[in-house]
Amino acid sequence: MEQGGVGDPDQGMEENSEYERDIVDMREHVILFHGDLGTYERVLGVLLRRSLKMTACRRYQFIVFLMGVFHLKMACADALWRIFIDPGTSRLDVNSLLQFVAQYRPRETGKIGSDPGFRLEVEKRNCGMSLKAFARSEPTQELIEEIADYLAVNYVAGYEANIFKLRGLASTLRDAQHENILIMHQYFLLYKEISFAMNHGDIGRLETLFPPWIYIFKATGKHRYANLMVKFLTEVHFLYPDGLKHAVRYNLMVNPTGKEGAWRGADWVEESNNLLQHDFSGRGSNYTKAQVIEESPLVEIYRSCHHNIERNFNITGLTQRHGPPNLSKTFEVLATYFKTHSPNEHCNGRKSAHTILDMIDRGLNNIEPAADLPDDVDREIDAEDLEVELL
Repeated sequence: MEQGGVGDPDQGMEENSEYERDIVDMREHVILFHGDLGTYERVLGVLLRRSLKMTACRRYQFIVFLMGVFHLKMACADALWRIFIDPGTSRLDVNSLLQFVAQYRPRETGKIGSDPGFRLEVEKRNCGMSLKAFARSEPTQELIEEIADYLAVNYVAGYEANIFKLRGLASTLRDAQHENILIMHQYFLLYKEISFAMNHGDIGRLETLFPPWIYIFKATGKHRYANLMVKFLTEVHFLYPDGLKHAVRYNLMVNPTGKEGAWRGADWVEESNNLLQHDFSGRGSNYTKAQVIEESPLVEIYRSCHHNIERNFNITGLTQRHGPPNLSKTFEVLATYFKTHSPNEHCNGRKSAHTILDMIDRGLNNIEPAADLPDDVDREIDAEDLEVELL
């Protein structure tokens, strides 16, 4: 606040004084605060402690907190990790997520099996037919949409693939592994869609995805994130006036490069600025924002020097320009594995070492009886909730 010149214009001034303080008066305005879950906790604590002050400035009434969608995306990846990888028995089936990863990243199963840090890369599935052969058939747009609709209806939990109906069958007719796959498809598509919405700055689509993720967070023990999302939706759509609502929604994300599909959460920019300050703000008494601004013309030069040194220590690879990664062999390996173990086919009587629960249904049931939650559930912010890894 002090760095931005924001404060109470009347504080420290004598009555009828001829002098004016160089302070920005925010009594008729708001300041949008971006940050992660930890920042929200601190801002909320400040507002609660100062709620009894006499003036709006001293109550910091002009502060409006905006949740960081970059950190929200990290929380989504962590929730998927808690569901599909963290339980030890979830890794035993031949059609488990970790077994799929082991087919094309056998040396990284330990890394994937540990805390994801930021992103859980979801593997892509080949439906058995060569994509090149399908492309050579020159399918029409209508055919592609028809296939997509069929896959969404029949291979994702919900609609025709009713997980409750399937799990209500007799044990000789059930396929426990296929049931897990249907839920996996549903949650991975939710992650894919929220990533797409963020990358393209689609605020409306992003908000429509909040309810299922709130339920998933409730079911996986991430109650603080779920509460923050509920609070955000409530304030934006039922509390804020139209002007403030517009400002809040249109400041959730920014596009630093101006390129299509390159939108980022405003908190991502904050973390990038923190990295710049860490690397270029000097040491000791020079460790300030003013130092960064003063040396800003040199920042790109410093970066270029660092990149040159890195490239000089990695001579191989500079002799030619590499094309985009070729995943044809990866898809072939996965297609062969899927043909052998049939994860997308219903096999009567197939057992599973671990049952993936319907976390959306479980979280929905946890919304109303929230007071009955165990005292030890998510009372502290988990370290992974605050972890930041810039990609």
